[in-house]
Amino acid sequence: MQKTLLASLTILILLASCSTSVTPDATMSQVTTSAPANASQPTVVMSQTITPTPSSIHLPVDVAQQAITFSPKISSSMTIENQYIARIMLDGTYLYWTVYDQIDTIFRTPLNGDTIEKFVTSKFEGGNIEVMPWVLAGDWFIYLDHDNSGIEANWGLRAKNLQDNSEKIMLSGRGIYAAAFNLFISVSGEWIAWSRLLPNELGTCDESVLGLSNLNTNEQIELDRVCIEQAMWTLVSLSNHILIAEQDLPDAKGGGNNLYLFDIAKKQDTPMLIAANASMPDISSPWIVWKNAPRFDWGLSNSVYNVNDKTQRNFTVPGENPTDPQLTEHWLYWLIEEGSGVDGIYLYDLEKEQAWKIPPPDEGAFSDIAIYGQWIAWSISSDYAGGDSILEWGELP
Repeated sequence: MQKTLLASLTILILLASCSTSVTPDATMSQVTTSAPANASQPTVVMSQTITPTPSSIHLPVDVAQQAITFSPKISSSMTIENQYIARIMLDGTYLYWTVYDQIDTIFRTPLNGDTIEKFVTSKFEGGNIEVMPWVLAGDWFIYLDHDNSGIEANWGLRAKNLQDNSEKIMLSGRGIYAAAFNLFISVSGEWIAWSRLLPNELGTCDESVLGLSNLNTNEQIELDRVCIEQAMWTLVSLSNHILIAEQDLPDAKGGGNNLYLFDIAKKQDTPMLIAANASMPDISSPWIVWKNAPRFDWGLSNSVYNVNDKTQRNFTVPGENPTDPQLTEHWLYWLIEEGSGVDGIYLYDLEKEQAWKIPPPDEGAFSDIAIYGQWIAWSISSDYAGGDSILEWGELP
């Protein structure tokens, strides 16, 4: 966990060094990702965007105080000897993972845990497919693959079909090591939402581009592009027709992070300012969660907004150094690392308005977590056993 966070922070700090504020376009237009900027294209003045007013704000929820401790019934467990788990993911059939010593390969096992197979291998020699979370969209498994050169990195956003094993590249690029990771994605249904950096064909600046790609038709829709001296789109989160995008402002523009909502179905001309001075958004319709803090600060307070009934709930997050909030279906969750006094996995059921805690293991420490349907899985790093890792999964309460 600590290695993953360190690597992620290093990448994000590189991004932040060139991040700036974004002025989105007033129209949506179908383009290719290599389309040149249109200097005469109208832009939205951010002060004129709509800010939602919650119909009600619930009393803050103190997750640690309200959490009921439970121990899931373990369905299966396996030990990965002499390896540290780098990332895990879960679907209704398989558990997927990769290890730090072999980050060019994704392994998987059925949830009955009877076999292990190599599922995906990097297309680059010495490649890396661990740096970005993997995502599922219907039958498509989507992952970022890059050559890990450290100077000029070739990369491809690849999609593998779980039914026929066919593969295709949704986006690709090449650039210096930091710029190769100026790509953020989110998937819902047949659409991939993304933000990325592209050179301005006029040579005047690098541009931050926000757009959509269709998994089935390969259609590309560009929502906005802007010179990074003015603004930068970074994290995106898509659920059904609602896209949440984080806008990072440069110090010259006041700094900070703002979150904007795009209603893709309405093809709205003006995005909605959903939260100011907030970061790290995640969405599982109808809920949107964010951290009430800048990108690199600890988020001791999180907010959840319901786009259907326009209600908002605020959460006091467990621990001194909590992870950023994650949202899967109706589960809001955090992994609290060892040493905070409230270690473990904390979950909040947004439908039942109930908090739960999975206590830390007797030996080792949680390093990653994944949720899918009624399933929850986690990895445990066990330094005491020579660097072994344990994968376990069971059912949610």
